[in-house]
Amino acid sequence: KVEEVLSNRCRILTFHGGTEKEISADKRMTTISFSNGHVKKIMPDQRVVDLLLCRTHTAYPDGLEVLQFPNNQIGMQDLIIQTFYVFFFIQKHYPNGTEEIVFPDHTVKCLYSDGLKETFVPDGTVVKVEKNRDKLVVFSDDQREIHIVQFRRREY
Repeated sequence: KVEEVLSNRCRILTFHGGTEKEISADKRMTTISFSNGHVKKIMPDQRVVDLLLCRTHTAYPDGLEVLQFPNNQIGMQDLIIQTFYVFFFIQKHYPNGTEEIVFPDHTVKCLYSDGLKETFVPDGTVVKVEKNRDKLVVFSDDQREIHIVQFRRREY
């Protein structure tokens, strides 16, 4: 490995294979740049921000993990470091097993470890689906639809 100390006291370590590790002068922030374009940043508050394939994966010390996908696209794209993306699709994984997905239209879907799924639509509609697939839809005007194996009923 080769170590370089810059005038601002920042250190850059270059490893065989092209991986670089940059350590800030105060040693509170570390950026690791891999030769395949993958970048990992360890922030002063101990968050780990992982930039790979135009998605950002942030792991917080309390166990929360947040994945952000730009432009509503999930897949292979060229990674351009230092480019601002507007993130439209956000997925959060909580330590208790709950998963929350925020869609471009601001619909929020929550998946709980007990099998319950809740969807909150911006117009105020809430959809709850139980593990047994029973569904309750509560509309913003308080009308309800109940969907179970035997029947489907709307209450006004």
